[in-house]
Amino acid sequence: MTANEIQTITGEAERTRAAAQLYLDRAARRDYAPGYFDKWGRWYPADGERVGCCDGIRAPSKCWPYTLLRHCRTQLHVATLCGVDRKALARAARDLRAEAMPK
Repeated sequence: MTANEIQTITGEAERTRAAAQLYLDRAARRDYAPGYFDKWGRWYPADGERVGCCDGIRAPSKCWPYTLLRHCRTQLHVATLCGVDRKALARAARDLRAEAMPK
């Protein structure tokens, strides 16, 4: 599920749970933030992926080409992108991890 699809979910709990799943998928690299690499190998997020929390992140450089890519996998970024509370996202991610553990 993409961030745009998550934003259209009407229930807060459902939207938070979907955002938590997106966060877990990105953290595990099962899903990737939309973006592109320039000819020097630096990664930049697509226009819809760049939100306010990205402004304080160092611009990609030759020595640090993945700064924004790593940021786009964080709880803060996914919460901001999906319009949910970061602490609620963290709780939902913890619950999803617990559900996935074998009993």
